Amino acid sequence: MAGKPVKTLRQRVRELMDPHEGHKEPSRAGVAINLCVLACILASLALILVEHLHRGTPGLSELLWAAEVLFTALFTVEYLLRWYGAEDRLSYPLGFFAVIDLLAIVPSYVMLAHALDIAPDFLALRLVRVSRILRLLRLFRLLKFVRHGHLLYRTAVAIRIWAAAVRHQYHLDRLMRLLSWTVLAWVAGTNLLWLTERFLADGTGPYDGYWPSYWNVVVVLVSGMDAEKPVTVPGMIEVVILLVVGICMVGMLTGEIVAIIVRSAERRGKLPLKPPDLRMENHFVVLGRNRHLTNVIRQSLSALSGPHHVLVVATDADQVDQVPGIPAKRVMAMAADPSRAEVLEEACVTSALRVVILSSDCGDEPCSDRDNRALMYALAVAARNRETPLVVELQEEESLRYAAALPSAECIVRHRFGEKLIGQAVLHPGVTSVYRELMTFSGDTNEFYVVDAPRDMVGRTFADVQRHFLEKDDEAILVVGIDWSSGNNRYVRYMLHPAGGAAHGHARHVIGPGDRLIVMAYEMPSFAQVTQEDLWSKTTMARS
Repeated sequence: MAGKPVKTLRQRVRELMDPHEGHKEPSRAGVAINLCVLACILASLALILVEHLHRGTPGLSELLWAAEVLFTALFTVEYLLRWYGAEDRLSYPLGFFAVIDLLAIVPSYVMLAHALDIAPDFLALRLVRVSRILRLLRLFRLLKFVRHGHLLYRTAVAIRIWAAAVRHQYHLDRLMRLLSWTVLAWVAGTNLLWLTERFLADGTGPYDGYWPSYWNVVVVLVSGMDAEKPVTVPGMIEVVILLVVGICMVGMLTGEIVAIIVRSAERRGKLPLKPPDLRMENHFVVLGRNRHLTNVIRQSLSALSGPHHVLVVATDADQVDQVPGIPAKRVMAMAADPSRAEVLEEACVTSALRVVILSSDCGDEPCSDRDNRALMYALAVAARNRETPLVVELQEEESLRYAAALPSAECIVRHRFGEKLIGQAVLHPGVTSVYRELMTFSGDTNEFYVVDAPRDMVGRTFADVQRHFLEKDDEAILVVGIDWSSGNNRYVRYMLHPAGGAAHGHARHVIGPGDRLIVMAYEMPSFAQVTQEDLWSKTTMARS
């Protein structure tokens, strides 16, 4: 199979302008460009508000018009680049988003034509009459947010997870409560001390003025040094109480800061802990841990094709080291027993994209007991949502008979694959490297994909389908098999390379409407019609 295909300029432009329309993780440049476009939309809408509020201000109209011309030029370049990178250039201007983009820039061009006296007199008169309406039409730029809805959603999810992690790591809730009590003590103490000194003192004192009393009380709460002495005895008692409160507040604040520093030093190099109140969705959950955990996380993130998050749930998950090469915030840990219902609820397994259960490989207990524990985790997850896709790692083949009650679980026996690879290595020494490459997800390897057969392939034989894709020059796709299982029972009736299996009666199999093709390609085939939204919302993964 060919390696990474060389992308044309048009394909690169399409990836930059629509980073979430592809099948792989969007590039940083594409996301940055779309964020800049969003910032320009907000700025252009702010110009409309400023123009309405400050109409007639000397010199401002020229500045606003120059900014309007600049934004119109930027949106025009964006429109042309999207048009250039579109797959179907003829029908692109008629698309929903293309019409919105056009409505966002046409009013500015019409007003520009009127300002430069480019239009004929009769047309210029009409333009003058509708110029105010055209200014309102610029509010169509608000609809451009629809195009970037998925980007905004993903950004909001990332910010929510980041904010929850920071709040949990630095104990911001406790710090805010401590700060609230400090402000309450400051305000209450100031008012009480000011009332006492104002009505009970014979003469003037440092707390006779209302607003200066706030500063004097701050000095008492924070340090007590060089604090002004009240005139009355009740005022002195109140100052002593405020001084004790201040000592306690400063002590607790210092203790919290020291605890944060010590905890950060202890957690350095370890997986960050999941905040208890963080609700996750479309994430990847790993129940249990063994020596394969790091590779499972790395391979799964590569296979999911998107910035998903991974949650490791195990009794000793807080001792798991960070995965090299993967951002720390992408993988979180939760130290708890995965068999408990409240733990699974906190792990949000019902909204997870995939749940992987690893059989423990430590300790002296029998392999059957470890498999039983893994199956118990699987039953607990299935009890909450039977449609949650499960991948269960087992150590003994005898344990498969207990997995019959888990139709949504994909059970993998560790030793079964090892035995088959040994047989292949005996027959063809060194061939295990080929199998290892085929089973590895990375940015430079071909992968297996199971996709719905294209409509134009229905009614054709498998051999015709193979020849069709072999003759394609723009996309390297090798059709290796077909799955004609019905309904959700996948891989019940399938065949690898059926064109050569005449003995099995499938040599001339005709592709049907519900058949799926097993293909090998560098990335998801374009005919699969898969978007990043499908990958994020697990629509595609449910089909494949």
